[in-house]
Amino acid sequence: MKRKLLSVGLFISTVLLVSVLIAPSASGLRLNAEKVIVYAMPYEFDEYSDLTAMSYATAQWVSAVQVGLYGRSTAADRDFVPVLASALPTISTNSTQFTVKIKDGLKFSNDEVLNADDVVFSFKVHTTPAIDMNNYATASQYLTNSSVTKIDDLTVMFNFTKTFAFFYTVLYMAILPQDYFQARYDTCMAGTITMCVWDADDGSDAIGAGPYKVDSIDNTNEVVTLVKNDNYYNAENVAVDKLIFQYILEKASAVSELAAGKIDIFDAQYVAAKEELTDVDDIVEEYVGDPGHQEISLNHKNPYWGTGLMTPAGIASAADADAAALNVRKAMSHIVDRNNFVNEILEGLAQPASTVMPSASLGWDATLTPRTYDITAARALMEAAGFDYADLGTPDANDKYSDSFFDITVLSPNTNPARNKWSIAYVEELPKIGIGVTDHVSTTWGPIIDRTFGYAGASADGNPGDYASDGFDILFVGYSWDLDWDPTGIYQASGLCGTGSCDNFMNFEDATVSGLVEDYLSELDFDKRLVIVKDLQQALFDSIPVIPILYPQSHWAWYDGITGIDPLLISVAVVEWDLVDIDPRPSDDGFIPISIVSVFLGISASALLAVIIRKKRS
Repeated sequence: MKRKLLSVGLFISTVLLVSVLIAPSASGLRLNAEKVIVYAMPYEFDEYSDLTAMSYATAQWVSAVQVGLYGRSTAADRDFVPVLASALPTISTNSTQFTVKIKDGLKFSNDEVLNADDVVFSFKVHTTPAIDMNNYATASQYLTNSSVTKIDDLTVMFNFTKTFAFFYTVLYMAILPQDYFQARYDTCMAGTITMCVWDADDGSDAIGAGPYKVDSIDNTNEVVTLVKNDNYYNAENVAVDKLIFQYILEKASAVSELAAGKIDIFDAQYVAAKEELTDVDDIVEEYVGDPGHQEISLNHKNPYWGTGLMTPAGIASAADADAAALNVRKAMSHIVDRNNFVNEILEGLAQPASTVMPSASLGWDATLTPRTYDITAARALMEAAGFDYADLGTPDANDKYSDSFFDITVLSPNTNPARNKWSIAYVEELPKIGIGVTDHVSTTWGPIIDRTFGYAGASADGNPGDYASDGFDILFVGYSWDLDWDPTGIYQASGLCGTGSCDNFMNFEDATVSGLVEDYLSELDFDKRLVIVKDLQQALFDSIPVIPILYPQSHWAWYDGITGIDPLLISVAVVEWDLVDIDPRPSDDGFIPISIVSVFLGISASALLAVIIRKKRS
């Protein structure tokens, strides 16, 4: 077969060569000499720097711009490796003190020199609650404003306030240019709140020392364009000239663009079924267990499933309120049809979730069984909380009650096609157990973040109330974890919005869970940590701070001319973009004179056409 392809290619090349030689000399063949990767994803761009990036979309592109002292390796162990640091840190015997040497000669993309002063300043910012930092919740658990000190121009020392098993996740936080941000930091600290948000929508606040820098952000068409950062310490080895991140909402449109060669990377968040890209040529497909999960976040201020004080059992006896609230949460979990979501909506690209620890993480407990879809069991649990279905009359033909025990507003992002489907499906289930749905608000991340992760409301305690008071009732959301599962602040009082963190926007507090989180995060012995994390998973399963839905499997696809992509690292938005390369496709950008084309075709058209004809898949 190979010989036939080459023969056909040789024949066609001869015809092309003759055609070229007799064609008008003003004509030309359009080929793209610039190396460009176009990455499509189903998310709008609502954030514009690593400083505030809560969303998956921003994390993907900003990881090429704003980098830290360390990063993940594409080696088999995906261990941490130096990026802006010159070597791994020197660690004290009690693992709370880390001395880091910085590479000499570093510069930011804006030409400012990067040295120890910038590192010290960056971690002061990371631990300042007034600045809306993505990393505050974690950094503030282990560092203070004065925890990082300068030894000399190229050496800094980190003094952690307590032992942290995953200390590299702090050490690889983004380094910022002090000269660029210092004045704004001082003005913010002086009380000018508008100077506390460093997230200009033109990308001008996304200044870093990574392999790329922001060239432009088209907010109308949702396109972020990055170009090579010539100041990057390894710039001479950065192969791709331009990275373009394009928002395409509909999966069908993205598939068409991939087939037409207009995009090069097809994001896993489109949730393409296993056979959905069968007709697309010249692509590589990879499936990886995603270290993430999807959940229904619950606001524990709610008087029914949070405090339980408004359940009939809680009204009768405050001592029974907690148990009643837990029964309501269990009932709400039992009406999640996880198997349907996995098999029908995701066509097998996931597994039902038991807890919030991803199945791809070290220490995941496979013995915990996800709660089953069971309307009868759910109603029994609601009855155990004191609710009487006789008060609601008879359900209709779809097994729904027209009246309700209480009503809620369901909140979900409209950016993930699969999640859109299961949030709608869940809304249909709630009336079957007597929970009414006032509204299902499916919207972009901006307004959701203001109600949850970046709560901007004015409640008395600084934590989100219900949806009617600018907070939320329940939220459909997904988490993409690092390769090590680090729940710092999420299920602890230290992560409440009122503390300046807001990782625990759910208002969940449980002494047992919080204690186990602390033990797990501070245990340096790997085997002992595995024992603790099993107990932690059991405690989370029993207390239900959120309702786990499923663990996704990522289905990635990219043009087969791309090399250096690690699907596991791209799933957690820590791609080593400086190791990525692409064999450019023919394009409409630029002209090559016909005389050059004729020589090129005459010499190598047969081989070139054989490459174009074949179909590569994996």
